[in-house]
Amino acid sequence: MILVAGFVAYIVLGPPLGMIALLVAAVIEVAELYLWIIYLRRFRVQTGPEGLIGKRGAATGAIPQDALGEVRVHGALWRARCRDGCPAGAEVSVSAVEGLTLTVEQTERQGR
Repeated sequence: MILVAGFVAYIVLGPPLGMIALLVAAVIEVAELYLWIIYLRRFRVQTGPEGLIGKRGAATGAIPQDALGEVRVHGALWRARCRDGCPAGAEVSVSAVEGLTLTVEQTERQGR
C-alpha cells in the first residue's frame, strides 16, 4: 500500500522529490515483508499430517494389539494402529502419522 503512495508521490512531486519518495516507499515495503516473514515463522503448522500429532480422539471400536482399527479425531474417521491395543470408546492421543494411518496411544481420562 505504501508503494502505491510512493508512485502517487512520484507523479505529483515530480522527478527529484518523487524519486526519493518512491525509493523510500520501496525500502519500507521490503522491510515490512521481511518482518512479516520473521513474525509468521513463530507459528506452528496447524494443517496436514503434522497438525494431527498430539491431538486427542476416541476409538470407535476395539483396536487389537499391533492391528488396524478406527479412531475419530476432529470429527473424521481414521485408520489407526495402537501398539498395546485399546478398547472401544477409549480416549487416544495421536503419536505419529504414516500416510493415512495414525499411530495412537491410549490416554488416561481426567477425573478417574
